[in-house]
Amino acid sequence: MDRLILSAPAFVDDEHRALYGEKPPVDDVEHVLDGSHLMALWSMRAPFYPKAVDLLDRFVIDALKAGERAGGGHLTVAR
Repeated sequence: MDRLILSAPAFVDDEHRALYGEKPPVDDVEHVLDGSHLMALWSMRAPFYPKAVDLLDRFVIDALKAGERAGGGHLTVAR
């Protein structure tokens, strides 16, 4: 089964690209042995998912599964 999910491309225009296009993606954290990258991922996303701990859990799990590729979708949409 093949699927494609696009997150927010309808909201990405030239102005948005100019503002965010060259910034590191929100999911770009260095993985460290003490696990502080988990809090960094959580903190970066918490403003986007207010009072939605279940969604934040899923986000962190997805970001960890993607590893170094976690921010790639954001970069693709921004471009």
